[in-house]
Amino acid sequence: MYLSAYKATKKLGILSYTLHRWLKQGKITAIMFPSGTCLYNISSIFPKLNSQNADGSITTTTTTTTNKNGFLYAWVSSVKQKEDLE
Repeated sequence: MYLSAYKATKKLGILSYTLHRWLKQGKITAIMFPSGTCLYNISSIFPKLNSQNADGSITTTTTTTTNKNGFLYAWVSSVKQKEDLE
């Protein structure tokens, strides 16, 4: 499924910088037109994607759940603000 950069970043949940980096690294493929328009093949990231429905939802052959773990880094500029972290 080929999408514009804007739609691809929304579907993948990434920044445009990441999309362009993935293209340079070969993690995603794209078609570049002479006009400068670029369509990204998000099926190269998720090969099990079949098609996009008229309402914009994506039909898949399997359903997967991804748990994202993250971290939060916070600091204060003085000892007086230490309680604000809690």
